Order: sequence, then C-alpha cells, then structure tokens
Amino acid sequence: MFSVALLFVSVTFAEPIFSVSGVKPYEVKETWVQNFIKFQKITEKSGKKKIIPIGCVPTNSETGTVLAINETLQNTDFLYLCKQDEDGVVNWEAMGCFSRDGRLLKIGQARVLDNGTTIEKCDIGSSGAVAKSVETAAGCFGKSAVYFDGADWIQEIENRKKDDMLEGVWMKCFRPHNGYYESHVIGCASDTLLVATGDTAEISGGRFVRCVERSKDVVEFVTVDKSELSCQHENATIEHGSSWNDTSRAAILLCQNTQVIKTACLLNGEVLDLGQEVTITLGEPDNCVFLCHEQSNAYVCPKKIAEYKIVEDTEELATTLSPTQSTIDRARPPKATTQIPLSRLLSLRKYKKIVKKEKKNF
Repeated sequence: MFSVALLFVSVTFAEPIFSVSGVKPYEVKETWVQNFIKFQKITEKSGKKKIIPIGCVPTNSETGTVLAINETLQNTDFLYLCKQDEDGVVNWEAMGCFSRDGRLLKIGQARVLDNGTTIEKCDIGSSGAVAKSVETAAGCFGKSAVYFDGADWIQEIENRKKDDMLEGVWMKCFRPHNGYYESHVIGCASDTLLVATGDTAEISGGRFVRCVERSKDVVEFVTVDKSELSCQHENATIEHGSSWNDTSRAAILLCQNTQVIKTACLLNGEVLDLGQEVTITLGEPDNCVFLCHEQSNAYVCPKKIAEYKIVEDTEELATTLSPTQSTIDRARPPKATTQIPLSRLLSLRKYKKIVKKEKKNF
C-alpha cells in the first residue's frame, strides 16, 4: 500500500486589501511567501503597520503564481483550494483526492477498482494530513468488508428511489486461475428476493419481474408478462411453470423462464433424482447401471452389445429408454449401450452415438 499526504496551512486574513469603492487605502511596503501563503506588509493611513495574506502560492516560492481566494488547482493526486473561512482564516488545503480513473474522491470516500481487487481511499491520516492510499486485497472489497472466493453479498444501493423495488446488487467473489480476486454482479436483490441476472421471479399479484443487466455492474428489475416466459418444445407452446413426463427420454421436464429443464428421471414409472444411480437387471453378472443425468442419461454395461455401429453425431446422446424396454432390477437390457467410460461420458459435450445395426431409433 502506498499513500500521498498533504498538510493544511492556514493564516488569518485581517482585512480586505481594497475598499468597496475600489480605492486602495494602504501603502504596500513588502511581499513574501511563507508556507504556501503570500503576505503583504502594509501601512495604514493612521501609520499603523500590518501584515496580511493576499493569496496562496502552490510552489511555495517567491516567484510562484498566486492563487486568489476561492481559486482551485488540481494535480495527479489532489484537488487544492485557496480558502478563506468565516473568521477570515486563509487555508491552502487539499479538498479531495483523484482516483486512478480521474474521478474525484471527497475526504472520507473510497472507490473500488479492478473488479473489486483494489481500493483507493481519500482520508485524513494520523498526522492530520489528507492522504490518498491504494490497497490490494487478498479477496474482494465490499462496501464494509472483504470477501473471499465463492462468497456472495448484497451491495446496497445509495440514493435509491423510494418506489424502486431494487434494494441492492447481488455480488459474488471469484478467484480465476491467474490468482487475482474479482467481484462480479450476479443478480438483483429486494427485501424478499434474490434473482440471478437473466432470471425471473414471481411477486405479489401473480406478477413477474426479471433481473436485467443494463450496463456493466448496473442491474434493474423489469416487469414481464407471464406469456413471455413460455417455452417452445417439439412444436408446442408450454406455459411457464408447467411440468410433464417425457417417457421417450425417461425424464420429467419443467418449463421455467423460456427454458425447458430436466428436474428428474422417470424410469418404468419410478421417479429418480438427478445424479441417482440404479441397477437395471440383466441377470447376474451382466447388470447395467442407469445414471439419471441433468442433460443426457447414461447406461453403463459391463459387456458390449453385439452388432453395433458408430454413428458420428454432434448432438448429445439421446435418452430414449421406454418403460416397455427395461425395468429396474428385473428387465431386459436397454436397446443401446456405450463403451465410453462414465467419467468421460459426463464431461463431453460432443460424443458418438452407439446403436444397434438393426435399429437406428431406440
């Protein structure tokens, strides 16, 4: 972490140099610069001598440019102001810090950069000086805490509109392979809902809202009609929330937010959870294992099927076991098997379909 600091300098401004009428009532005798303030020694008409400040000199040199009262100056790190307060005190001070991206941070403010891995702060240090600091965290910076890989949190929205349903942004901390932590927006939050970006939720009155990312790190809830959430499946329109059995795929399907998703398997009238394995009986020791998978089910048998051919296909292996073809623990083998190891099978997106020669559909 590094920091840059600036001390406050202040002096008292006794009286204005010029009268309201613009007539100069003093005889200027001498000027000099001290602690960034330019002074004048004057003699009043009464003969009384006085020293007054006339402005600020950023270079703190006799030949430096003089900034008038209320004039500002900025450099890479700070915004400065030559300021006179109500008591006539002239201050040459830093009013804020500039973030790396050029934004002004007022004293006490902080800004998170680099996907939540770097934070720049503008504050008053222990010495009383304004300081800008840059910190890199072993985690993701939230508003009031540091989060680690896999953690999620709600970032509250400042200056939220009173009637706005969105109360916060759903964030999550990731640590990619390069080792740096990154915070990403993953959804919208209200007082009762957490909705992932692109997903839809039902609210009171049978209404639906969707979490939409309008721009980088900016999300909002938008109202959608239920008809917009229906699914197109095998030339049919299916209402959002509807569930049905697809016996040709040994699956229970659900229409959710325009997507058809698999919720379970249906094998010979038995409901199997995703990830569940059961034995399909062929007669010991030739039993096969049926794995209910969220995409394509897997049939794993110890022996190969005779008279098969390999058909090149870029689609995933279809699941088409019907209740009449096999039963759990008591029936004939399925019409197709695969010689691909199970661990390999589940990791592939493209692989080969293995079918019997005498039947292309099974």
